[in-house]
Amino acid sequence: AATTTETVAVLTKGLPCTGKTTFAMALGRRLGCPVLCKDDVRDVLPDRSLNAASYAVLWKFAARQCALGAFPFVVVESPLMRAELLADARRALSGRVVVVECVVDGEEWGRRLAEREAA
Repeated sequence: AATTTETVAVLTKGLPCTGKTTFAMALGRRLGCPVLCKDDVRDVLPDRSLNAASYAVLWKFAARQCALGAFPFVVVESPLMRAELLADARRALSGRVVVVECVVDGEEWGRRLAEREAA
């Protein structure tokens, strides 16, 4: 009989410039699984202020990947800064969710923010 494995959604959490995207991409490559990024969704919406819509689309795509069960993991990169966003993710994904919070010390964070602003 075939066995099925529940897909684990690995969600990133953290402020800008803390390495969420770098971590998510490296983890996705290492695990050979899909990586979904909230900014990729937001960037194609006609109004960049549609943050709630960005998350709704992101959770829908992530839930589809989990339901397919083709991969043991799906990585979802986003700031996930409000508690209700995590609650929404847990409801939408209805399976195993792991949250990885990315942090850097204040001095390094300031350097990264300045570097991003200069780019």
